[in-house]
Amino acid sequence: MILTKFETLLIPLYRQTTLAGGGRTGVLELATPELVKAFNTARANEHRYGVVIRHDVDVDLAPGVSVDVELCDPATGLGLLADTFDDVLQFPQGRSVVPRFFWLEHGLAHTDEVLNAHSVFVRYKQVIELVTLLAKAAAYFDKDAEELVFLKSGKVNLPVKYTAADLDSLNVPALQTMLDQFDGSDKLHEQLLPILADAVIKHVGGLEPSRRFASLLGHLSDVAKDFDDGRRLYVANFSYEKVRNQLEADMLDELARINKTFADVQGQILGIPVATVLVATQFKVTDVWGPQAWVNTAVLLGVLVFVVLANFVMRNQLHTLDSLETEIKRKKGKVQSEYAMIKDMVSGTFPKLESRLTLQRRAFFAVQFILVIGFIAAAALYLAMTEPVWLFLRGWFN
Repeated sequence: MILTKFETLLIPLYRQTTLAGGGRTGVLELATPELVKAFNTARANEHRYGVVIRHDVDVDLAPGVSVDVELCDPATGLGLLADTFDDVLQFPQGRSVVPRFFWLEHGLAHTDEVLNAHSVFVRYKQVIELVTLLAKAAAYFDKDAEELVFLKSGKVNLPVKYTAADLDSLNVPALQTMLDQFDGSDKLHEQLLPILADAVIKHVGGLEPSRRFASLLGHLSDVAKDFDDGRRLYVANFSYEKVRNQLEADMLDELARINKTFADVQGQILGIPVATVLVATQFKVTDVWGPQAWVNTAVLLGVLVFVVLANFVMRNQLHTLDSLETEIKRKKGKVQSEYAMIKDMVSGTFPKLESRLTLQRRAFFAVQFILVIGFIAAAALYLAMTEPVWLFLRGWFN
């Protein structure tokens, strides 16, 4: 937070002033050189800073002196000197934004953590959260006039007017429950804003504009109930059905695509046992390098080509499965981020797809393993039946 003259100059002077008789006159203790400097700055422009000297004082003041002063209102642009909390609410934009203020009644500044121990201030900040939320739900929010404008079968104005007494009677649980429905991490809240606007309009539409906001605060439980009913109806009758049906359609489509990866190569896979038998029948025993040795070698090279090409096909199908897995993860992430409120109801479709992907991937790995074993067996059979090659390799390795 950027500190202004209100925090650095006026608040230290306010804290060191002992008021008499509940008014705004008192004694200012200039205990430090910093306070003396701040006081000299304030008295040089009493109209702006509102610290008025009641008796003549020396031009040069030493730390430790006391001065009789009257604390008047500073310039509006600096901040607010509030006798009661209602003064904070009367300050320009004070009902929709926490202003810079010093609360004389308790000797607290707006930056003091201990201020959060006062229930009126805690409730005040919650109401400001509500105003911020309603500004999103409204068609327009006039910040200067602090007036919300809703449009539905006409124009409904909602001036933000309330008092400290209205804060005392605030239904905090109902307000907090309603605010919690608009968690920033849930993108569904954009669809819930019109429902909130309808609940507010339903309650305040027939009231005098000046009484509308105070009545809204006084009947938050009713407004929260209307909103919750509308939210449940939206989720149950629209979002849930739409998302569930779409996910079911997507699941069937993804299952079909996963199954197709195996179906596309099913013919080649089924041909592996036949090819193995044919290879075994083509090898003939020979102890010299001649035509039969060339036939055996050609058969083995054919087996090698078949294994390499089949492996390429298997790897291509595995890449297809990887792409499908990425798409499924993307859709799963979309459900978790955009439909967080109902993700538990619709996310049960994903484990089925993930399980099917795993099973299909294992099947392709098994086929690749069988291909490798088949080639090794063919190579061993070739060496056993083609003696010249076996003798050559044995001599070369020895």
